[in-house]
Amino acid sequence: MPSPSCRIGSRRCRSAGAAAFTLIELILVIVLVGGISGLVITAFAGRSVGAERRRAAGELVAALATARVDAMRTGRPVLVEARCRDDRLRLSIGEREMNWPARGLALADSFGRPLEPARVRFLPSGRCDAQAWVLLVRDAARADSAGRMARVEFDPVSGAASLRREGDPPRVGVVEEIIR
Repeated sequence: MPSPSCRIGSRRCRSAGAAAFTLIELILVIVLVGGISGLVITAFAGRSVGAERRRAAGELVAALATARVDAMRTGRPVLVEARCRDDRLRLSIGEREMNWPARGLALADSFGRPLEPARVRFLPSGRCDAQAWVLLVRDAARADSAGRMARVEFDPVSGAASLRREGDPPRVGVVEEIIR
């Protein structure tokens, strides 16, 4: 016989083993956890592509600095060619080949015209024959999209390459701005 405080259908009346979640509550929790997981995975996937692009841009500038030093050390010009193909940034420095993952990147000149390949020749004095390369981010979903990510600038006096991300203030002595 139930106790007087226990009413039919009340949760307090259930025995200890009978307390459980309903099927609707379980389905709701599974749907919420799945939705939140999808959002988190999507956010991290976008960050990894961005990190991949930033790393490729940094490695490109470091390799250009090495090529410049090689030209000064050997006393011979060094030709560098860069290409963005098959979601990789490929760099040829003389006989050496380097490449990095770089999904959606493209190389262009200061006016946004594609450079395939982008070339720079470092002279024994350290100077070079290029002014700037622009790294464009291309969206695979839209063929006409081209957002600017960064700019590789070559110093007009020394030839040293430096990376300027979009939004960074211009360096002293650099006349060209990123074309918006």
